[in-house]
Amino acid sequence: MNYKTDEIDFSPFNADEVLRALCSVLRTSKHLSFSYAGDIQSLIDRIGRVFYAGRALIFVHSSDERPQVEIFEYVKSEKAALAFQFATPFGQRFAAHLVGLAQEVTMVEEPSTFAAELDSEYKEFFGKLAENLGPERFYMIPLRLLSSDVGSTTSEKRAGLLLLQESDAKVRWNKLVLDSLVTIADHLAKLAQVESLNCRLEAHEKDD
Repeated sequence: MNYKTDEIDFSPFNADEVLRALCSVLRTSKHLSFSYAGDIQSLIDRIGRVFYAGRALIFVHSSDERPQVEIFEYVKSEKAALAFQFATPFGQRFAAHLVGLAQEVTMVEEPSTFAAELDSEYKEFFGKLAENLGPERFYMIPLRLLSSDVGSTTSEKRAGLLLLQESDAKVRWNKLVLDSLVTIADHLAKLAQVESLNCRLEAHEKDD
């Protein structure tokens, strides 16, 4: 994990609060369908609320044949929404780039530093997004899919990405919170993989 924290308290959470927040999200996702937008929006709203995030976005690869990344967003009332900016063809390309970019947990404290590491074609677009992000640091957590091919050397696939932003620059999330968010991301990736396999099986049954 390429994040670090020196905090020893659990502000704004204590251990019990983090556990309750984690269980709340896992219960919400129990019957999640990635093909139903209402389910995904309810889930990201729950994640944003129970973890007191300033902003929470989930990037989900569409199940359609054409490549598409759907973005659902929770945002506190005083912040500007970002999801709609990914609706353009170029925004979709950048969304797909972000989904494949994060290897583990990527913490971004300075948007300008992050922008400097992006491919040149995306720097200006991210600069516009950063104007609405605000000063609070954010995290990108990949929804990683394990390869089903034994001995495969290909890069792992992604079901999507969680992007979560703290609500206050003075109150930082600690490792317990981040580990809980990673658990959620891994859980969602498994759900997405199971749903994808079920859809393939149903398609084969119809063909037969």
